[in-house]
Order: sequence, then C-alpha cells, then structure tokens
Amino acid sequence: MTTENKLVPIEEQKLVLTNETALTAIKEFEFNYEEIKTNLEAHLENYKNIVYTDEKIVEAKKDQASLNNLSKALDNERKRIQKIYEEPAKEFKKKVDELIALVKEETIPLISNQISAYEIEEKKQKKHLIERFYLSEISVEDRVEVPLDSIFNDTWLNKTFTMKKVEEEIRGLIAYYKKDIRMIETIGGDYTETLIKKYKECKDLEKVMEYKKQLDDAEKIVKSEIEPVVIEAPASIQSTIPTKEVKEGNTSKVLRITGKDKDIDKFMTVLAKYCFDNRLDVDIIE
Repeated sequence: MTTENKLVPIEEQKLVLTNETALTAIKEFEFNYEEIKTNLEAHLENYKNIVYTDEKIVEAKKDQASLNNLSKALDNERKRIQKIYEEPAKEFKKKVDELIALVKEETIPLISNQISAYEIEEKKQKKHLIERFYLSEISVEDRVEVPLDSIFNDTWLNKTFTMKKVEEEIRGLIAYYKKDIRMIETIGGDYTETLIKKYKECKDLEKVMEYKKQLDDAEKIVKSEIEPVVIEAPASIQSTIPTKEVKEGNTSKVLRITGKDKDIDKFMTVLAKYCFDNRLDVDIIE
C-alpha cells in the first residue's frame, strides 16, 4: 500500500517549530547572581577605604588587574551563553529567508508580469471603447472643437470607472466647453479671437478672464487722458532719429517705457492695435 504525498494548499501552509516547547522552557537565564553580587559588594566596600601609599602601588595595580579580569570574565561568559542561543536563531532566519526568496524572487514576479500584461490589455480595450463612443456619439463639430486627447483622463481606464460614467464626463466636458466659449464671445469684445485661442490652450475660463483683465488694463493705459511725459532725445543720438514730415495740426510725442519685457510686449500689442484703428503713424526707434 502506497501513501500519496499531497501538496498543502498555499493558504494553509504554516511555519511550525517542532522543538518550541524546549525553546520556551527557559524563561530566564539563571546563574549565581546573588552570590557574585554579595561577594563583590563586600570587596568593593573594602576598596573604598584603602589608601594606596607609595609602597603599595604594586598592590594597587594587582587589585586593578583582578577587577578588570573579573569584569572581562563575566562578559565573556555572557557572550558565550548568548551565542549558544543566537546561532540557532541566525540559522533559523537564514532558512526562512530562503523560503521567502523562493516566493518573492522566483514565483511572484512570474504572476505579477502576467497580471500587468492583462491589465494593460484591459485598459487598451477600455480606451478603444471610449474612442468608439466618441466617434459614434459626438458630433463632428464637437470633435473638431474638443479633440478627445485634449480632455482624456487616464482614470477613465480604471475598472472602477464605468463606461456610463465616462460617457457622462465626456458629454459634460463638451457642454462646459461650449458654455465657456459662448461666455467669451459675449464679453470678449475686440479680444474675442485672442481669448478663444487662449482658452483652447488652457481649458480654464478663470485664467482667460484674468488674461482679459490684463488686456483691458493695458488698453486703459493707452486710452487714458494722462498727458504722456515728453523726453527729448540726447543731442548725441538726435541725428540718428529719422525725421518725418508732420502733417498740419498733428503733434508727436517721445515716450520712454520702463518695465519687464513681457509687460512691455503686452502694452505694445495693445498700443499697435489702437494706433492702427485710429490711423496714427508710429515710428519705432531702436
């Protein structure tokens, strides 16, 4: 009659210490602690009252050596006994580590790679479904205005994100886009085209409104009634400034603008538009 060796299921496999009873039998290390302590205290009390004269220096050195030897002997014995118990513990750890390595370094990676490959394929299929929905359910006009890659959210590919929820989000994002564009068209004025372009870049109406405020502020500076400061060019460079016939009734002003390059560029953009709209001649002097 033969007995088949059946594999123990992984979830039931446990580490069983067969000599645990012997291991736990020792609750503490018992030794002649009180005897040594009593003897030491008596000797040490005597040492406290000893005064070593010149003639007794040799004896003092001998006493010092005896005490050092005792301390060393006690510690060596402690190390010997501790090693007896540490060696099995080290060997025990080594064997357990080998078992863990079999699981973590050889087997789990094989399974993890297959799980990862499956999840990648699963997300690929989910993305395909999203693209198919977008092409079949979203109008051509909306697809042109709001490309899928401009609103795509990787969390849509998670299992917890159902297709129904993905579809709702896509429709919602497109609706918000249209609403924001209508808002810009309503309040954009002369900057409508510029603001729409800005919105398509950032998809953030708040940022676009802040940008519009900057443009409006710059335009106010240009249209303000504050008399510009007239600064005559130094004589050394006046000869380099091209002369231009000034029509009767017109005047010219020389402005010096100081500030950061990006701020000056914004100002010059608005200034150029204003001059063009009002047919003003502008000479740019490098």
